[in-house]
Amino acid sequence: HVGMAGNDAVDTCTKEAALGASTPLTSCLRPLDSPLPLSKAATIAEGIKLFRACWLSEWTTSPRFTRLSTFDNATPSIVIARMYDDLSRPQSSMLTQLCTRHIGLNAYLYRFPPLRPL
Repeated sequence: HVGMAGNDAVDTCTKEAALGASTPLTSCLRPLDSPLPLSKAATIAEGIKLFRACWLSEWTTSPRFTRLSTFDNATPSIVIARMYDDLSRPQSSMLTQLCTRHIGLNAYLYRFPPLRPL
């Protein structure tokens, strides 16, 4: 590359820039008019983080939190997910009702006629 006209010109410009003989860097760069766009993954992660924080604050103020926290205080947890894995939808519903003591017992008993006294 020695002796080539283009290479010598680039070398000369590079030396001038290194000595500070060119335009200052601050005048070449303009500030950003708008913030850089966020990535899709970062936006989704931030949304999930905000949703979990909102859900947790609502859950801890719920009246069922005190009942269910005696059963499992780390809701949602892997233990609960494993417990519901092999259950059908009606079985899952029944288990949730039993754990939270929120059972539709009167609706069940209404299906049977009242007993006559003996």
